[in-house]
Amino acid sequence: MQTKLPDYMIPNRLMWIKEMPVTINGKLDTKALPEFNFSAEENNYCAPRNGVEVNLCEIWSDILRIEKVGITDDFFRLGGDSIGSLRIVGRVREDLALNISVKDIFVFKTIEKLYDNKLKDQVMHSNADVESLDGIELTSSTGEIGLWWIQEIALFDENKFKECLAKLVPHHEAFGIRFKKDADGKYFPCYQTNLDSDQINLVRIK
Repeated sequence: MQTKLPDYMIPNRLMWIKEMPVTINGKLDTKALPEFNFSAEENNYCAPRNGVEVNLCEIWSDILRIEKVGITDDFFRLGGDSIGSLRIVGRVREDLALNISVKDIFVFKTIEKLYDNKLKDQVMHSNADVESLDGIELTSSTGEIGLWWIQEIALFDENKFKECLAKLVPHHEAFGIRFKKDADGKYFPCYQTNLDSDQINLVRIK
């Protein structure tokens, strides 16, 4: 098989069974096949060396549905595949804010090698960046100042508000609609485009 297939396509484990279970239709009954035990052997278990590796072991354990994963366990020997590697890449980026690729998992295979060859420098640079910014006063950009100004809560000027509203009425017909009562006591709409600020009454709701 090694002469015909790439490494990642070669079965990691083989199981001998007397016969292949089939359904009543003569097809392979996959549900009746015995399950592999992909759990890492206790004697070969290697514990994580740092917090990042602890998180990686938890991610692998969750995606591979294995109770315990060590840093020297081969991803593919634990039952991993290309789909699983895609999910791991996504989880590492989302949960740990670290960058790896599917190729990295295929090349390094274990958490230990993945950390030493791909993630260690990222973690060190990330920590250095955080420490270097600690206590430093930064200068706000023009855009940030503008956003702060928009969201700043200013004192409410009632007269200014009335003046602005009065100027809006001629430009928006909906603001100029008034309801008046006729001789029969019925209300009818009419337009009043000219509105003086003194005609506006504000009601405070608390």
